[in-house]
Order: sequence, then structure tokens, then C-alpha cells
Amino acid sequence: MKFNTPKRSHQSNAALLLLSALLSVSAFAQSPPPARKAAKAVPKPAEKVAEPPAPVDDARAEVPVAPPAAVPKPFLPVFFDPATPVLQYVQNEPRKVYDWVVEQLVSVPGKPDKFSSLDERSAYDAALAARMGGLGAIPIIGRCILDYNIAYETYEVKALAAPVKSDIDGSHSKPEALNLRRVTLGKANEKTDSYEASNAYGAITKVLRNTSDNYALVLSGIPGNEPSSALARGASSSVLSGYLHDFYYYRQSVKMPRDMARSLEKDIGCLYVASLAAPWVVTYQERTSPTRSDPFDETDNYFALYGKLDMVAVINKTTGEIYSKVERGR
Repeated sequence: MKFNTPKRSHQSNAALLLLSALLSVSAFAQSPPPARKAAKAVPKPAEKVAEPPAPVDDARAEVPVAPPAAVPKPFLPVFFDPATPVLQYVQNEPRKVYDWVVEQLVSVPGKPDKFSSLDERSAYDAALAARMGGLGAIPIIGRCILDYNIAYETYEVKALAAPVKSDIDGSHSKPEALNLRRVTLGKANEKTDSYEASNAYGAITKVLRNTSDNYALVLSGIPGNEPSSALARGASSSVLSGYLHDFYYYRQSVKMPRDMARSLEKDIGCLYVASLAAPWVVTYQERTSPTRSDPFDETDNYFALYGKLDMVAVINKTTGEIYSKVERGR
């Protein structure tokens, strides 16, 4: 009998290998693949989240508009009225009053020049008189000199009336010919410094220099233009006399106990009431030249109202109380 043993063995081995391969494929299909090592996550940059848009109403939203800046009212002086409380005159600052009067003068049309006819000059003079003649008396709170008499417990209050020592700009008349007096109402732009000056021999002197703008009332010292009943001549230390060296005061006395006088000294001032007349304003400059014995260089620029001094009242600048007053004869 013939046996083919090697061939059968080979076929059997092939069948076993095929069966083993089929079983391996089935097992691989049923089992998950081995897990891989997880990669380290890289954080992404945070994204800006857009805010949701605000709900829009049907009506258009109104944008607030800032109100326009308030336009300051043009200055107008408070004219004198016996019924008006004194403290309402505080706004009548000397510089503001002077500038306002100048504006009134400038606003009159038809100012003549060298080519103007007599009729044109007459028309301008009439228009100027109509504009300025209707102005009322103007009160201004200013300074005064206080001396306290302990024996009589009385304040001696003096308002200085000094001579005008320089020619008035644009005037052909000398101040002494008109017997002009000047009452200072206030100062502005005061500056003080010093410099060294030398003479022909080389001597050097330190000079103190002072300049200021002064606002004043200028009036003619003729009867009816001032409170003459209160006028008193001042005592001068100079041996010189005459218009340029004489000065006067409008004097008043106010009875006041010492304790009250001490507490109220800084509150006491003077109220000046002036009625303006042509030329309504004047300007001039007074200059003191320095010397070795008197090393002071002083320049005072005066911007003055012109007219009559109706009244000088001693007042309390804080409460408005009137302690005393003098008036010009009408």
C-alpha cells in the first residue's frame, strides 16, 4: 500500500496556518488598538468676547448737548438813589466806571476833525450833550484817611483833595487856572522795583521806582462843586505854598467807643457820589524825578472822571451802614 505521508502533512500544516490567521484577524477586529500617549495640550490665547450690541429703540437716542456758555452782561453802573442800599454800589469799581464812561463818549457818532464844518461840530456837540447829559450821579466806594482820637473816642475821617500837578492831556488851560482838585478813588497796576543811578561825578545811588494807574475824580474848586462845609486846608511840611503845594481835606467826625473802633477799623471807608460834566473824563501823568537826597522815581498815571462831588459819606463797607455824610450845596 502506498502512503503519501509527507504531502498530507504539508496540507494539514497549511490548513492550520490558515485557521490561525483567520482567528488572529477576528481577534484584532474585536479588540481596540492600544492607547497612544496623549500629547500635551497647548492653551490657545483667550479670544475677546464681543459685547452684545445695546438694544436700539425705535426712537433715535438723543445726545446730550452742553448749554452754551453764559455771555457776561455788559457793565452798567448803579446810579445813586437814596433808597438804594449802599452795598449795591460795590460793583461800581473805579476802573469799570471810567471805561464805561469812555465807551459812552466814543459811541457818539460824528466826532469832528479838522475838516468838519461848524454845522457838523454843532450837531456833534448836541448829540454828545444829549447822550452824556442824561447820566445820573455815580457812587463809588473808595479810600479815606482814618485818625482816632482816644480822648474824645472819635474817628476823624478825611478824604484828600490834592492839586493836579500836571497839565491835562488835550487841554489848553492850566490846572491852577481852574483851581482843580483831585480825589483818588482807587489804584491799579502798581509796580515797584529799583535801579542804580549815577551822577556826573560817578556817585552811585540806589533809586526806588514806583509806577501805578490811579482812578480819580477831578473837579474845579469853585463854590457849588464840592461839599465846601467840610473842606479844611491840610498842614504842609513844605515851606513852599501856592496851588501846587496846597491840599485840602473833606473832614468828618464819627463818635465811636474804643472797642468798636478797634474792631471796625478795617471796615470803615468812604462813599463818593459824583455828577459828571464836560469833558466827562480827563487823563494826565505826574512824575517825580529822583535826586541823591530823595532817591524816588515815581510815575502816577491818572484816569479821572470830571464833574462835581455831590456827597462824601463815611460807611461800613461790610454792613453798608452810613455813619456820617456831607453834601455840596445845590
